[in-house]
Amino acid sequence: MNWGKKIALVYTVFAVSMISVTVYCSQLDINLVTPEYYEKELGYEAHIAKARNAGQLAEPLQISYAAGEKNIMLNFPAGMTDIRGEVNLYRPSDSRLDKNIPVSLEDRQQKIAAGDLKPGLWRVKVEWESREGSYFQEKSLFIQ
Repeated sequence: MNWGKKIALVYTVFAVSMISVTVYCSQLDINLVTPEYYEKELGYEAHIAKARNAGQLAEPLQISYAAGEKNIMLNFPAGMTDIRGEVNLYRPSDSRLDKNIPVSLEDRQQKIAAGDLKPGLWRVKVEWESREGSYFQEKSLFIQ
């Protein structure tokens, strides 16, 4: 095999590998953070105000994971009345696993069963309203 055939072989292998990588990448499922990205961006200032309100609370919302019970615990601040809102369980690595759960309190607490959640990193995003105002708080939890 002479040097001309070797050069042709190198270029051919390179071209085939580039085409293979291009085909593989074009078939990957790309999960966006949210399908309504642009609509959510328009309401971002209101979101910042809600997060600021939550940061100024004397007693913040407590978000924790009880590994033994496999529950996510939400403890809302004392003194808040007429609380309503939504809890978003956000899985950064796979948006198909995301869940939205309405706030349903029992003595200022809410338990969310985490037994059916895939192990790994989850972001718990809580957006709620009360007579006192609108709030947003987020915490990352590692579910086992």
